[in-house]
Amino acid sequence: MYDLTPAPFGDVTRRWTNLDLHDRQWHAVRLLGRCVGDVIAHVDRPDLDAGVCYHRLVPAAAAGDPVAVGWLATTHRPLLIARGRALLDHDPSEWGAVCLDVLHRTLAGADLSEARWLRRRIARKLTNRLGKIVAKHLTRRQRERPTAAAGLHARPDATPGWDWDPHPDLTLQLDRALGSLDTATRESLLALANHEPLAGIAARHGLSPAAVRQRVSRARRRLQPELAAFHRGGRR
Repeated sequence: MYDLTPAPFGDVTRRWTNLDLHDRQWHAVRLLGRCVGDVIAHVDRPDLDAGVCYHRLVPAAAAGDPVAVGWLATTHRPLLIARGRALLDHDPSEWGAVCLDVLHRTLAGADLSEARWLRRRIARKLTNRLGKIVAKHLTRRQRERPTAAAGLHARPDATPGWDWDPHPDLTLQLDRALGSLDTATRESLLALANHEPLAGIAARHGLSPAAVRQRVSRARRRLQPELAAFHRGGRR
């Protein structure tokens, strides 16, 4: 059966899936030995002796044996596809690169002290690591979505320059919104936008820092509906 797994992860799984039955049997003997009598265990499913054989396969893969890595990549492929589906659907090549990196790091750091639960521990680490990477990828995609064109109207007759305002409607609305606030709150919001501390504003207006932060929080909640039309498409 042809292996359609996206590269570069698919390049690794094909080291195992492209082998015929005779070659698989030969490599199984080479890597695992005869785990129980004359029976070669299948680490792909929970046979009676799969734990022992899995314990022998992981060190070989961690040491760089290409067939061992391909076998384990094929074994864990369904888990990685299910956990990384959001990334796989969007960018198959990125999914392949991420899964390959996660697999290598997990195998290299595997604790071989207890063979019985080794497969479960590795599966859990693969799931956790891939889940975090996929979550970061989705967050990045959301932030990189283009600004909704309907919310920002550039001035067509404006001449580009250092003082050119490409979105005068947003500027006017923001000025009106800030103008409705008291002086201390308005100065506090502007200070935060410029990454300046609030302590000076609090002292200048005879307020405590906690009171200033409370005013800022209330102002943000109040202004959010007024400026909702200018939010980026992914944050509505």
